Amino acid sequence: MANKNEHTYETVVQRMRHTTDQGVRFKVCGLALHGFGATLADMRPFLDVTPSAMTELVH
Repeated sequence: MANKNEHTYETVVQRMRHTTDQGVRFKVCGLALHGFGATLADMRPFLDVTPSAMTELVH
């Protein structure tokens, strides 16, 4: 859900925004983010970036 893809996935982004208003949290793996060459600035503001997906799942 990078900013650059918002137009392509406009409907999905709107649904995600709506569900975050209802308390749903979307988390992004920081390792994957780095692997794809993206930064925090590239992500939508409603996404939570975690250091690692695996540690987040165990947490």
